[in-house]
Amino acid sequence: MDARIEKITRESERLIRKQKMSELLSEDHDKKVKRSGVLVDEFVENLGLDTVYVSTSGGKDSACVSRLCKENYPEIKHIMFDTGLEYQATKDLAKKQGAIIIPPKTGWKVFCEEKGYPVGSKQVSKRIHDAYVSPLGAVLTMFSKVYHLSDKWLHFLDPELVDFPISQKCCDEFKKRPAKKVKLNPIMGTRIQESNQRKNAWKKSGCNSYSLDYKHGISRPISLWTDVNVDRYIDEKGIELSEIYTQYEQKRTGCVNCPYGAQMDGSRFDLLKKLEPTRYNYFINRTHLGYILALSGVEIVSDDTYMAKMKKAQERVKKWHIEAKGNDKYFTFKVKWLTDNYADEDIMRALNHIRKNLMYDYEQIKKKIEEAPSKLKKVKCLENDEVYEDVESAAKALDLTTSLVADQLCGIRKSVKKGSKTYHFRRINEQRRIKK
Repeated sequence: MDARIEKITRESERLIRKQKMSELLSEDHDKKVKRSGVLVDEFVENLGLDTVYVSTSGGKDSACVSRLCKENYPEIKHIMFDTGLEYQATKDLAKKQGAIIIPPKTGWKVFCEEKGYPVGSKQVSKRIHDAYVSPLGAVLTMFSKVYHLSDKWLHFLDPELVDFPISQKCCDEFKKRPAKKVKLNPIMGTRIQESNQRKNAWKKSGCNSYSLDYKHGISRPISLWTDVNVDRYIDEKGIELSEIYTQYEQKRTGCVNCPYGAQMDGSRFDLLKKLEPTRYNYFINRTHLGYILALSGVEIVSDDTYMAKMKKAQERVKKWHIEAKGNDKYFTFKVKWLTDNYADEDIMRALNHIRKNLMYDYEQIKKKIEEAPSKLKKVKCLENDEVYEDVESAAKALDLTTSLVADQLCGIRKSVKKGSKTYHFRRINEQRRIKK
């Protein structure tokens, strides 16, 4: 099929999925199971059994997908990407499923010290990370109607409280990157009920998605299953689960040290302390994780020493929020944070870029910035190590337009290209922690 026609067809299908999502979610259980089986058959027929595999994590959803695939393809490959952060019981179940277990290439602490620790949720971590990447990222974090960081997490931006990097890149490094290196086509147990990100991915691509030439793809055959569907299928088929579910009644498996959502239930760390105390001690006391959990208000009731530290940390956090919130609901704090870290002209350019989606009045922000303008002016080109007095001087010296340099400085552009050369710029003394 012509690529242009294929794109039009896929866009039409996306619109249909968006309209039919609620109807498909409420579909009869048996119909869902049958549909999922058909999706697996289609995926295998299109790409070939030798080129596909079941991506297993040791969790409920991947256990369902494993059984679903083995119904018609008992010899189908299973692969588990061992992050080095799973319970041994989880890996034992993957071995019983016949999975090839691929070990991690990087240690978690080493990676997080360089690229950033996870905090709160993927979105929270990304917003904090992006605030340090560029003025545009910071403006989105502070002022975007849709993408702003919730006020309850703002204390993680205070360098006096947090002097280490934060990011959402942990999952990419330990789960997604290894999967890309395998160069096979995964069948995954992800569901749209789990997150907005997965819901949006389904709306865009459906359960089975393919490259335009249909040589590569990803299958998510149980995307539309609910928790009820998962539990019912497990009961009907007598599927074996990890003892993390059956013996210890946890709602999830996954990485034992994952802080995402722990502020709502810290019992996962009580369980880790009980089952694998040496690993618990390492994560809580020899990395920044224990401090992150304390700043997040996570309770680990079985650890008296940690609880004492958490209560002290929360007293400090409470005091911080009272001061930062002030009389204008963090507005002054946000503007000051921006001007402390970035040049005011770069901030204003970023604000103009998202002007229609600001949660505050544009003129109000502009006036506040003008009251305490940034002192950052000088520009450095990372490729030649030259320092220029301002944007205009940098653009003139390198025969570039001022707008291109300004766009790269504020984050609208990742780089500036001129012929065969690529340029990146930074303000001298900017407080960017993490490079993109």
